[in-house]
Amino acid sequence: MNRIEKIKLFINVISKLSEKNGFTRIRDIAITLRISSSSVCTTVSRMKSKGLLSGDKYGPISVTLKGLNYADDTDLNKLP
Repeated sequence: MNRIEKIKLFINVISKLSEKNGFTRIRDIAITLRISSSSVCTTVSRMKSKGLLSGDKYGPISVTLKGLNYADDTDLNKLP
């Protein structure tokens, strides 16, 4: 999976989890994608620095409008 696909996948997973649960945390993403929380933290930090995600360090994460536009062409129904 290349970097762009990974970013789109994270945005879509966060969107789906937020829609389902009302919020998304690092642990939720890690469980859904079956990867370590530290890997999720690294990717989420990079995405926050690019303005694709927002949220506090230990709080819920949300996708920004910029993030939604970035992932717009990815089908949300193809997620795990």
